Amino acid sequence: EYVRRFNRLRKRDGPLYRARFGSNRVKTESYWWTLLRYIDLHSVKARIVKNEAIYPFGSARYYLQPEGPKWLTRDRVERMLMRGSSLDRYDPRLYERLLSSPLSESERELVELRIRGRQIETDPLDELLSANNSRILSWVRQKALRADGTLPGIAVISPSHLVARVTSRREKNPDWIVKPGRQGRDAWNLMLAGLLRDACGLSYREVAARLGVAPSCAESWMRAHRMITGQDATYAERAAALVDECLDVFRRGGQRVEDELP
Repeated sequence: EYVRRFNRLRKRDGPLYRARFGSNRVKTESYWWTLLRYIDLHSVKARIVKNEAIYPFGSARYYLQPEGPKWLTRDRVERMLMRGSSLDRYDPRLYERLLSSPLSESERELVELRIRGRQIETDPLDELLSANNSRILSWVRQKALRADGTLPGIAVISPSHLVARVTSRREKNPDWIVKPGRQGRDAWNLMLAGLLRDACGLSYREVAARLGVAPSCAESWMRAHRMITGQDATYAERAAALVDECLDVFRRGGQRVEDELP
């Protein structure tokens, strides 16, 4: 009866509770910081409260105090925050600084992609953030080689951020054509489709929906991306540069954590 009333009032249908609780283990430090901010700033984003420090169901209000309740294990968070400072005791201002800037839409989109994604053995995000251009180029080539017929991997960059970067670059070089076969193809379409799959972790259908084309067309572009990545050094280097630029969102987030307090 409750479910029927709930659905009728909100003009929806289906069960309220669809599956068992699930969780994905956080395996990289850079994503850990982003996820902490996503969780503790969500009550403000959702307009439940005006300040995360007063939200009664989150842990931010405790980290913004010198000490918290006994049931809250604070060691790891405090230790990681203190590592980037010269302090020998935890200072609530460290957590205040962590939450001082809201998440960008790119960070928020990436977190939500990862929350709904499948569990994987390794997460390359930390390695990519500290990698040089040649290492990122190697990763892009490896992903292109392994992508054929496999499930999408974990997202390391935001789809919206990637689309914006490609759009900006296309405006400066709109006539870039590559030849993965006999026929010339629009390089930007191929690169966008390939990276949405390889670096953003989207399925074939999601890539097609994002690009506004049929799934068969998107799949054709992804196949061409894989082919040209192994054939054309300039194309592969530009794809790696795009990934590198999109990773800057997380580099800036990490820098906020590591800066010392005045």
